[in-house]
Amino acid sequence: MSKSNMPEGSGAAVAEEIMKLDSALEKVAPADPFVTLTSGRKIHLREPTAGELRGVKLLDVLQLDTAAHAVVIERISELSTLEFYGLKTADTMALMSKVAGFFAQDPASPPA
Repeated sequence: MSKSNMPEGSGAAVAEEIMKLDSALEKVAPADPFVTLTSGRKIHLREPTAGELRGVKLLDVLQLDTAAHAVVIERISELSTLEFYGLKTADTMALMSKVAGFFAQDPASPPA
């Protein structure tokens, strides 16, 4: 909030902090990745938004905790939690690795 946006007569100083995001906020999502399971089925994964991560510890996601991924994957794909738990181990790891990869910073972008 800049000083010009402050209500008249408030006189209070407001500290501003500008943060550069890795990507611009867009209403249309860019091309989303697919993961092909050993059965040949393709699973479409969207990059999770902050709302889709609510109640999930990001450390658990990054440590490839199956329970944390079951919650997130149900929110960002067409898989239900039960379907996720019924996948083969190789498929489970492929999906969890793809989700964890969403949290890696793009090496081409400068640090904030």
